[in-house]
Amino acid sequence: MSDTSREMNADTLATTSFETICDAFDVAFGDYAVSFSPSASFLGEMTRRRGVRFDLSVGVREGDRLVAFTLNGLGRWQGELTAYDCGTGVIPAYRGRRLTSLMLAKTVELLRAEGATQYLLEVIQANEKAIRAYRGAGFGTSRELRCWQLEELSRPASSTIAIEDNAPFDAATMASMRDCEPSWQNDDESIARAGDPHVTFTVRDDMGVAATAVLFPMTNDLAQLAVAPRARRRGFGTALLAAARERCDKPLRILNVDARDDGTNAFLAAAGATEIVRQFEMLKRLV
Repeated sequence: MSDTSREMNADTLATTSFETICDAFDVAFGDYAVSFSPSASFLGEMTRRRGVRFDLSVGVREGDRLVAFTLNGLGRWQGELTAYDCGTGVIPAYRGRRLTSLMLAKTVELLRAEGATQYLLEVIQANEKAIRAYRGAGFGTSRELRCWQLEELSRPASSTIAIEDNAPFDAATMASMRDCEPSWQNDDESIARAGDPHVTFTVRDDMGVAATAVLFPMTNDLAQLAVAPRARRRGFGTALLAAARERCDKPLRILNVDARDDGTNAFLAAAGATEIVRQFEMLKRLV
């Protein structure tokens, strides 16, 4: 560890202004593998949906400048109180000084004191340096995730399928239809936490709800989409995808689909979506 990094300390972001965090986020992710420069409103909604607690988030400062940060959320995951790394960033001039390790040590201290039993994150597969660092810190890979973007459908949706767009989100019904669990930022708790109004698209048949999709128009995110097994191959998924794309002013994003969900991934590819990146979901036990 360099002399410079020894002089720096990691502390919570509880009293740090959101404007300061936004500025640091913009600089830290300006050269990210996937272009990402969110507005303050976008970042605010992102942190809200992911359950970020700024008293459990940490940063490193040099003077008054925030030069590194980790934004941590807290919630229930697989039945346990779990923390989630919503984003770790270091501005370019301060990389290579082990600031991420410094923040991780402080984060683990805070999370254990809060009673969290595990720590979850995602990392782009091409970021081999970060993956090695996380594995060295005790994280293991729990699954592979695929991220998609849809500019326009490669096939038309049926105009005869009736779609409702004003039904409340029914977590139990959605859970009964999907084949794999959504990632942290797309799960049922995340949808419940959201401040940004979301749209729940629903298709019904004679037996009830046959297909559902949840869209966040402000961020162009399709958080969940599922078709009941009895209702598949009837065009319902394509109709929901088309309805969601029509509501967005930018390409539709379908992030962190479980790579084991062959049906959903094949459906997205056939519908014209482009895979933009793959990630590992990683987990560290805290107890």
